[in-house]
Amino acid sequence: MEPLDLSVRPPRSPYAQMHGIYMIPRTIDKLRAQLPGGKLGPYSLSTEFGPGLSIFLLDGLRLSEKTLFQLVQQAQAEEDIVNWLQGSVDLSGKARINEMLLGPTAGDVLELIPQSIFDEFYPAAKTMPKTAPMFDILIEDDRLMFPAYFAVRLRQRSSPAEIYAMLPARKQ
Repeated sequence: MEPLDLSVRPPRSPYAQMHGIYMIPRTIDKLRAQLPGGKLGPYSLSTEFGPGLSIFLLDGLRLSEKTLFQLVQQAQAEEDIVNWLQGSVDLSGKARINEMLLGPTAGDVLELIPQSIFDEFYPAAKTMPKTAPMFDILIEDDRLMFPAYFAVRLRQRSSPAEIYAMLPARKQ
């Protein structure tokens, strides 16, 4: 797989799925950014304050970061990862994993770290309610960091359905 430069564009949406599980494509993008020639930019899988959602994902899949990184290094295409996951990982717990990933809100994270640190890591959260899902905050932060990228992507959409698909899913 080719390395990614996440200093000029964001990883895929946390709502993007592989095998019906959220965050796998975004996590793969972060790992591709760690390949030679890639740039991680402002992204990470964990912070000094604890694991990020990508680490929760990997724990849920019972996969180490090292194992998935080695797979990304060896894969010629994303289909190789899809096939490996299908044959090597128990995917039966996807509902539990998705619930764990979709659950955290800004308020939940603020119980773990100070507001000033949270605002530094997630600037978009300053204008969002404490009940906002972390997925939505990640997307808004991506939009703040890369407005030109999202403007181009929006212009490339040919139908209202494609534009709507770029927006985060809202919990009811």
